Order: sequence, then structure tokens, then C-alpha cells
Amino acid sequence: MVDKVITYLGLLLSRPRVVFYYFYFIGQMKLDLDCLLGKQNERLGRYLVDVPYLNYVRGGDVRQYISDVEVVDKRKMKEFPGRYNNSGIAKRKWKNVQTGGSTGVPFKYRLEKKCEDVGMALLFRGWSYGGYSLGDRVAVLAGGSLVGKKVGFKGRLTQRILNMKKFSSYGVSDEDLFGYYQSMKGWQAEFLRGYVSSVYEFAKYINRNSLSLRFKAVFTTAEMLGEKERKYIESTFSCKVFNNYGLNDGGISAYECEHGSLHVDLERALLEVVDDDGCPIVGEVGRIVATAYNNRATYFVRYDTGDLGVLSSKKCSCGRPYPILDGLKGRSTDAIFINGKMIGSPVLTVLMSHTSVKRYQFHCYSEQVILIVEADKYAFESEDLPLIKKSLFSHVGSFDLRVSYDLSGLEKTSSGKHKVVVNHV
Repeated sequence: MVDKVITYLGLLLSRPRVVFYYFYFIGQMKLDLDCLLGKQNERLGRYLVDVPYLNYVRGGDVRQYISDVEVVDKRKMKEFPGRYNNSGIAKRKWKNVQTGGSTGVPFKYRLEKKCEDVGMALLFRGWSYGGYSLGDRVAVLAGGSLVGKKVGFKGRLTQRILNMKKFSSYGVSDEDLFGYYQSMKGWQAEFLRGYVSSVYEFAKYINRNSLSLRFKAVFTTAEMLGEKERKYIESTFSCKVFNNYGLNDGGISAYECEHGSLHVDLERALLEVVDDDGCPIVGEVGRIVATAYNNRATYFVRYDTGDLGVLSSKKCSCGRPYPILDGLKGRSTDAIFINGKMIGSPVLTVLMSHTSVKRYQFHCYSEQVILIVEADKYAFESEDLPLIKKSLFSHVGSFDLRVSYDLSGLEKTSSGKHKVVVNHV
């Protein structure tokens, strides 16, 4: 009870908008989808009027207009920063941030502080799908984008207010993991959040050392969650795993409910799935593009996230009104392209879940794929490798697939995220 009082008082003094938006967004779940979409159209229209390089006139058909706007990616936004950065917004209202660099060099942009508060409130609402309420104890195990490499006084104060403890997954030893285990258990952490790979490795450490640690729910983010990892984490920590999808640069987010549906938030940004011509599609795989209408510091209008997914028209039995991101297919860069065909990272995670491999990564070159694995060499080459070759070759035809057991070749992004595929092409 004392912790929750500290959380509410601390946020009301430091970031009161977070508390207001949190309860407002909780209330939004009582509305129907048509009402939510109407509110989204209003916010989107007000935003587009203020974007200087567009010519949207208030009162027009906002959905029809936005569908005709050119899709842009971060390379174009880097090339013309004056076009996409708002020079008229006061410096006190925004901060400089950057992406985690999952597709190469990190992308630097401006984030309006109001938009950041909206994102935090949506995060807490998304966690509520797994039983969280504001002020509950959350342990965070991840890399730079969630934990940071150094935590100063302000960071520690923020953690205390939010009732969180953060643990870095950068180059940790078994001694570090045991310390994490002792801290989480002694603190009686109620929830665990982290990168899929970080939580999975922590779960393996717990089992390997016959330890016991229980949570009400585990929230995974940032990386593709395979069924093998999900079941293992749930078994280890005796709770359900709730996955989430999102990115700050595009302002979009989606949170998994108890029925396994990823519900798309409508209060911060517009999420579209489009075909190669930029036309919105439903029920088919396409590029996920975002319009962050709460961020007026940098204009993200029909921003190509680099992710692939399927936007569904079906409703979830949980009763929440929000649209469903039915099939998240990973990043377009996280795929093997051989013989003119593509195999996405979700297919690879499913395939590798049927093997005895502990860790793996596919390195793709123009005519060759090197698979780095952590596995027993004899068992892998006699049982797993024939299965992998049969599956991959049946999809894209034969190619030069080589195996390396040198784990020093495993690569992560600058923020510590594990990549299933590393493209060198």
C-alpha cells in the first residue's frame, strides 16, 4: 500500500499527465470500436493540419487523405531533417532520443514530452491486461533501451517512484544472475519485464540451478517471441507471458491480452498495414506504417517501421474493443532472402524450436547462410541439421548452408537485443 502511495504521489508531482492519461485510457476500454476510431480520426485530422509540408484541410476525409500520403522511411527522414523536424516547437517541450539501432545505425529524432507521457500511460494500461495495476512491483531485465548502461540519481528516483528495479542483461555472468535472483525474490517482485532473449536466458539459469521464482505475469518485448520460449518461460515462472509490440519513433503499440491477441492502441498513433503501393490492407501480410499524431516535435507521417504484420478485422473474445495485430512477422530485415524467396524470422523461430539448439543466429550473405549455434555438435549434425536443411530447402530451394559453433560471432543490436537474422547483403 505504501509503495502505491509513493507511486501516485511521485507521478502527480513529477509527471501528472501520466496518471491522468492512465485512468483516461482505462476508461476508454468501455467504448466501442466505432467511437474509438471516431476519436482517433479527430486527433489525426488536427495533427495533419499542423504538418507544414502537407496540405490537409480540416474537415476532409482524413482516412482517404492519409492513404494517399507518401510512405517514408528513416533514411529519407535523415536526409531531410528540416522537413520533418518542427522548428516552431519550444525546446522545453521535447527531448532528443534515438532508436536502438536494430537495422543498423541508430536513428536520432525529437520526442515531444507529452507524447512520452502518453506512451508510458499506454504501457501501464497494456500491462493491466496481465493483471498489473499502477504501483505494482516490476523487475526489468533487458539491455540499453529499457535499462540503460548507467543509472544516476534521477534514474534511481524514477525507479523508486514507479516501483521498478532494473537489471542489465549486458554480458552478465552466473554470479550476476544469482544476484538478480536474490534481489527479485527478496523484493518479492510481482511482474517481470524484459527482452525475450534476456528473460529466456534468465529462466534457463533458474532451472539449471534448481531455483524457484514466481511472478503474476511476464511481459516480453523488443524481440520475436517463439512458442518454445513462451512455454519455457511460463513453465519456469508459473505464470502467463504477455507479449507486446511497439516503437517510440512511430508512436505505435500493441499489447497482448489473456487470449493471446495483440490489441493495437488507438490513442497515440495510427497503425496501418500497407501493400507495396502504400495502400491499406486488412487480412494480408504487409508493411506496418505509423503516423504519430501525439508527437509534434518530429513529424512521423506514414512512417515505414520496417516491420511486417497482418491487421485483422476479427474481434477478440476478451471483449476489448481495440483492433488486433493478428500476425506479427518481424522486421523486413530479419529474413533470409535466397533464390528470390523470403523466410521470415517467425518461421525460423518455429523451426528452431523443434531442435535441441540453445542459442542460434542466421548470418546471410548473397549466396550463403552461416548458422551459428550453441549445441552438442554430434547431436546437432546427426539429428537437427538434416531437419533444418529439409525444411529450408523445401521452401526456397537448395543453397550453401554452413554451420559455426563459434559463439563469438553472435551479434546483438547497440541496445542489447538479440537478432535471429543478421543480413550482410
